[in-house]
Amino acid sequence: MGGVTLKQNFNKMADYKCEVCGDVVEKTGVTIRYIAGKGAIHDVQCEECGEYMELANPKSGVPSFRSNRYGQTY
Repeated sequence: MGGVTLKQNFNKMADYKCEVCGDVVEKTGVTIRYIAGKGAIHDVQCEECGEYMELANPKSGVPSFRSNRYGQTY
């Protein structure tokens, strides 16, 4: 794979946590939507209380992309 390092759990679903009731769920294929008064958020609602959930383990930093001489990234 030419120097690419994959993490052990690269196919793991994202965990979302409700700030109101503390419920944690795993979801995949989530849509990011603009909700009035909240901004751009993940469209995951808590089944218990109906509030929008936040990422339990948000990532920070900048992704690193390598490109070839034609500007293609990999």
